[in-house]
Amino acid sequence: KAPTLSLEGIYPKTLDLSYFDSIHGKIIILDFWAIWCLPCVSAIPEMNALSNQYKDKNVVFIGITDDPKEQLENFLQKIQVDYVIGRDDDKMDFINYHVAGRPRIYVINPEGNIVYQGLHINASQIEEVIATNQIALTPVKQGLEVITEGEFSPGEDPLYNGIKEMLGMDPNNRTQLIEHFIIRPSLTTLSEG
Repeated sequence: KAPTLSLEGIYPKTLDLSYFDSIHGKIIILDFWAIWCLPCVSAIPEMNALSNQYKDKNVVFIGITDDPKEQLENFLQKIQVDYVIGRDDDKMDFINYHVAGRPRIYVINPEGNIVYQGLHINASQIEEVIATNQIALTPVKQGLEVITEGEFSPGEDPLYNGIKEMLGMDPNNRTQLIEHFIIRPSLTTLSEG
């Protein structure tokens, strides 16, 4: 069963917390996010499109954030969000849903059961919930070739790029691989200390 939401405020400001009484019996898609989370913010246009596509099919999108009120309101003045945003100031919804990282998507069926949790939601998954009230588990990909040897250039993160290569990205297309890099202490330094 999905925990009850206990939000401190919602946007657009024309709504109030009684809005949640009107969504019982609908499919609810919760998107736990933050304004500092690049993948979360990058997903807003896609979430807008899905929200608009399914708004007449008893599917409700709610973004939940624990960002400070003033920062959130400033952000919402600059970025168009076509679905409801809830503020979880006391972080109780993050705790009740066991949200460890962001983004985190939950799909709740009309009976109030969580039928999906993950990093992303798409139209075919929403269609599946509309048709069957659930989402079938997708099989885990088997047989990824593990790269044990490789080379990297200064500024690259070999672990990050190695994972991208194992997932089938072109190892010769460095601009595709280097989305960011992480500075880690070297293993040599750790073993000497």
